[in-house]
Amino acid sequence: MKTDMSEAAMNNNDSNNSGAGPPQLAVGLSSIRDVITTLKQPELPVDILLVTVKDCEFLACYNELKDPFRCHFDDLGYVYFADVVGSQPQRVKVALMKCHEGSNGPGGSLTAVRSAAPILGPKAMISVGACSGLNPDKTKLGDVIVSAKLTTYASKVVTSDQEQWAGMSSHVSRRFLNIITNCADGWQPPLKNPEDRHINVHNNGEFLSGPEQIRAERRRKELVNRHPLATGVEMEGEGVLTAAYDTQLEWLIVKGIADFADGEQVNAESWEACASVMAASLVSHILSDPGVFRTWPHYLVNDDLLGAQCESGRKRKLAGHHAGALCDDQRSTQTKRGMFSGHISQETDSTTQQHLAGLPAYITERIRQLYQVREGQLKPFTWCDYPNFNLNDIFTRLKIRNREKTRGTLTDDEITNMTAIFRPHPKCQKPRIVLIEGDPGMGKTTYSQKLAYDWANKQDEWDESFPEIEVLLLLRCNDIKTSIEEAIDDQILPRDIDREAKETFFKYIKENESKVLLLLDGLDEADSCKQEMFLSLVQSKLFPSCHIVITSRHEDGKEIRPYCDTLWEIVGFAKEDSKSFIRKYFQVKDHLAEKLIQDHFNDWCDNPSEYSLAELTKNPLNMTLICCLFEDSEAVFHLSRTLLYIEIVLLVLRRYEKKNGLTSNEDLILVYEKELLLLGSFAFNSLREGKFYFEIQRDMVKSINNLEFLSLQQGGTTSKPCTRCAFSHKSFQEFFAGFYLAFQIIHGQIVFTDVLTDERYFKELRLVFLFMCGIIASKNEETGNSLLIGMAEHISGLLRTSDQKVKSCMALACDSLFEHYLSLRKKHWNEEKRLTCSESTFGMHLDMSSLTRVDLSSTDIKDAGAAAISVVLESNSSLTYLDLSSNQIYSDGAFCLSKALTKNSILTHLDLSGNQIGDDGASSLSTALNKNSSALISLKLSGNMIKEAGASSLSTALTKNSILTHLDLSDNWIGVDGASSLSTALNKNSSALISLKLSGNIIKEAGASSLSTALTANSILTHLDLSNNLIRDDGASSLSTALTANSILTHLDLSNNGIGDNGASSLSTALTTNSSLTHLVLSNNFIYDDGASSLSTALTANSSLTHLDLSNNFIHDHGASSLSTALNKNSSALISLKLSGNIIKEAGASSLSTALTANSILTHLDLSNNLIRDDGASSLSTALTANSILTHLDLSNNGIGENGASSLSTALTTNSSLTHLVLSNNFIYDDGASSLSTALTANSSLTHLDLSNNFIHDHGASSLSTALNKNSSALIFLKLGKQY
Repeated sequence: MKTDMSEAAMNNNDSNNSGAGPPQLAVGLSSIRDVITTLKQPELPVDILLVTVKDCEFLACYNELKDPFRCHFDDLGYVYFADVVGSQPQRVKVALMKCHEGSNGPGGSLTAVRSAAPILGPKAMISVGACSGLNPDKTKLGDVIVSAKLTTYASKVVTSDQEQWAGMSSHVSRRFLNIITNCADGWQPPLKNPEDRHINVHNNGEFLSGPEQIRAERRRKELVNRHPLATGVEMEGEGVLTAAYDTQLEWLIVKGIADFADGEQVNAESWEACASVMAASLVSHILSDPGVFRTWPHYLVNDDLLGAQCESGRKRKLAGHHAGALCDDQRSTQTKRGMFSGHISQETDSTTQQHLAGLPAYITERIRQLYQVREGQLKPFTWCDYPNFNLNDIFTRLKIRNREKTRGTLTDDEITNMTAIFRPHPKCQKPRIVLIEGDPGMGKTTYSQKLAYDWANKQDEWDESFPEIEVLLLLRCNDIKTSIEEAIDDQILPRDIDREAKETFFKYIKENESKVLLLLDGLDEADSCKQEMFLSLVQSKLFPSCHIVITSRHEDGKEIRPYCDTLWEIVGFAKEDSKSFIRKYFQVKDHLAEKLIQDHFNDWCDNPSEYSLAELTKNPLNMTLICCLFEDSEAVFHLSRTLLYIEIVLLVLRRYEKKNGLTSNEDLILVYEKELLLLGSFAFNSLREGKFYFEIQRDMVKSINNLEFLSLQQGGTTSKPCTRCAFSHKSFQEFFAGFYLAFQIIHGQIVFTDVLTDERYFKELRLVFLFMCGIIASKNEETGNSLLIGMAEHISGLLRTSDQKVKSCMALACDSLFEHYLSLRKKHWNEEKRLTCSESTFGMHLDMSSLTRVDLSSTDIKDAGAAAISVVLESNSSLTYLDLSSNQIYSDGAFCLSKALTKNSILTHLDLSGNQIGDDGASSLSTALNKNSSALISLKLSGNMIKEAGASSLSTALTKNSILTHLDLSDNWIGVDGASSLSTALNKNSSALISLKLSGNIIKEAGASSLSTALTANSILTHLDLSNNLIRDDGASSLSTALTANSILTHLDLSNNGIGDNGASSLSTALTTNSSLTHLVLSNNFIYDDGASSLSTALTANSSLTHLDLSNNFIHDHGASSLSTALNKNSSALISLKLSGNIIKEAGASSLSTALTANSILTHLDLSNNLIRDDGASSLSTALTANSILTHLDLSNNGIGENGASSLSTALTTNSSLTHLVLSNNFIYDDGASSLSTALTANSSLTHLDLSNNFIHDHGASSLSTALNKNSSALIFLKLGKQY
């Protein structure tokens, strides 16, 4: 069935990109239902591979094929084959396939082409279909873009102050580049009425390729600003380019324009079909001359290799697919064999039946029985007889994440189904060997048990990617004595089966390896002399077709990691899974489970200061320990990390004594001190060496692991065997190391200052230090206080010398304070001061008496640290500036600081931004301000979760305080009510405040209205920041009313507020009468040309505004022309104008150029991220020759090329005012650099030149060097970073 497309568009005219439908086609487009499904063996290799995505793209190409047929391949699915028009014997053999949308996902263009190349052996590949146009001024719907160049746009480098594009650009492959120049010669678009629409072929097009379906004008504008020469954007090109690089195939992208990436296209599906037909027709035209491609090499250029591939690859692929090929109807009658069913499906072919006939069914059944019993029980600890669980009752889902093989870094790729480990990925479509890594105690063995147990019980819920196996063989690596076969016999096969049955079983495994899964648990526990055997296994020297899963710790997986197809890591429990585990552990004791979750677990996970405890709960083994501890005594868990670990150690010791019939009435820590210190010494020394395990001679095993804190594995050599020991979790190793260190100090065997001066305790041994502090505090309070005094004195010395280590040392000290205080079980707590003796002791010995400025930002200071600093402030008489930003200070810390401020009369600047003091903390600080006894003139509280109540407290304080002049409340949650409260304080005019920052507080229109009322009466405030507040046009209107009356405010920031042309118009009206405002920021709003025109009118009347920022709006050439009028009249006081990120093109630049010629005031102009190109740069160059005022000009990312650079160079030879010129992110090549070099030798004013992110190579750099070499340039700063 053929159907004519777009009959409703009969009257469509050449309206370019109007909302009308596409023109009527001369060819009908088949329906998917009409595609011929004839199965036939293709003649391989093919010449051209066509890659499509959507049905309309596939059908458009299918219509161009002669007598098409199809064949099915396991790795590719269905592929269609045919010739393109041409005469025998010369013809072009074409393969047509569909892939999934995008480049890098499963089934995307990258994996599809990589898989197809070795099977089909093509000479070249062409991606055909529809795309989005980027420039409606130069292209039309239906036009065809042929890729002369492809650019990937998604990759970027993000730094603290900017984002830079980090993609790649590549010209089309060499042979296609020679063809596409004339690709449209003689081509007739398949239109029923060619006069309806003129279809253009853009054979010098640049495609952008990335992972987005773009349907937003703003995003389209961003891409055009960054890549002004790009013609179209699509999603598969990046994969095509990468695959072409890997396979060394010729490549081309041909796509028709179906929309303009703005989400506004009507008749979208019809245009998509039309665009696909145009592209497919052009491709057919390109391929119509077989002689062109005759000498092109096939994939695998060597004929012998290609022949071998055809024989071994294609015959293998086709044997099971063409010889026994099934049509769709036949295929639909089949049902997939139940995975691991152990039975033969009725539909299984005779060959498979013969293979399975050799498998002794009763042996398989006995293996299942073994797993049901052996793997069905879980006994986590040897030091007690319980808990002992049924696997199904206790098993909880583990979080498993993908780990990148090359560098071993974790990715965001995660599986929730534990059987999805064989899932295909871009680097391997059919993984066979899978490595699963994880820290000790994370659940690797439990995972292996669960996999075997579920196979034994014939579970149905398996991921579709899991291989269809008949036998699963779970082997413990530490029990493999000689070989895999011996281990199977020893660990798995029933003892009572006869020799003949065993031989039959092993024969089946050898002949049917692809139906066998080897599950090898605990590679890290294997005998070291067996490593060569495991290496041979993953290198396919042994069992080359078996599916293999190996579990290991990280350090032991490194040897085999490069040979595995997929690498996963078990990262433990997610929060909800940990809760589920707790409930499963206690089973019939529901009350204990809920008590543990509600009283302790939620605090650990939600309290950021208890991060390490939250980490502990991710480890299944440690969660079992915690549950066991809670069950043992219904313990009230301590917030102290140290005390929790001590309780766990005591639990193990109690269970050990019970198991061995021992009774001790003394402190068990002291009873087993010798054994614990021996364990600690090994833990300490191995951590100092950067190892998470240690090796001991086998005769020492019993003495060190009597208490069974360690997992053991055999190692060494035959002549010198040893045992490798590891703790269940690194934090236990750190605890025992801290235990050893603490007792060394308590017994006077080492001096504390020797520990404090070792920088490793600030970084990798940090937790060891904190455990040491906690243990000392809990065992000997006097020694603990001496430790705090020593730390305070050490930090005081660092402060006096401005040592860079002061922050890391202070951070460690504050954490130590917290651990010290918690380990004392909150003894000596002063409720009034919210202070402990620990903090008092530390604070009294922290000497800042000679300092005026102290920066302790980003130092991980918590409430305990803030309390100690408050002790310092109470008596300090020199410190005027204190920065405590970006720490972890909560309301208690703010309370202590507030108390200190009432006594301190010196400190003038306090920065608490980036903490979490909340409303209670703001209230405490308000109390100090209220008393008016503080000398504080600047208080920064941004990012502190302060809401309406906190703002209200501060407002009350402001009405009484006559000293504070600067208050920063940015990025809080004060809302409309909070803004209203602050307005009350401003309205009373009793506050001394001259600067108020309220950015990012969602005050909206109502909050702006309240502040407007206050500004009308206030005669003190000069700086107001209301950016990021959603005040919109109504809010801007309210503030405009205030500006007409206010004569004090000089700086107003209204950026990112959703202000449109109406709001800009209101502000313009106010500016015509206001005489105080000097700085106005309106960036990141929705101001178009009308708004710019209104502001222009205001500028001609206003004589005070010196800085105007209109960056990242929607101002076009007309708006730029309006602003130019104001500048041209020279009546404006404006010295800085920012227009970055608008849509100003050549005409707008020309208008601004005219203005600059006459203007004698403007010194800074930012036109970056627009589209002025060479013509715009030329216009501005003309202005620079006449202008003697402008000092700063930013033209980055404007599509400026060699001609534009040459024009600017000419201007620079005469200009004597410009000092800063930014030309980064343009298209300046060596010739442009050479022109600028010539200018530099003549120019004596330019001091800063930025040419980064252009296309300057060695010749251009040499030219610039010549200018610098002559020493005649005034240049002191030249930036050339990242050239393409």
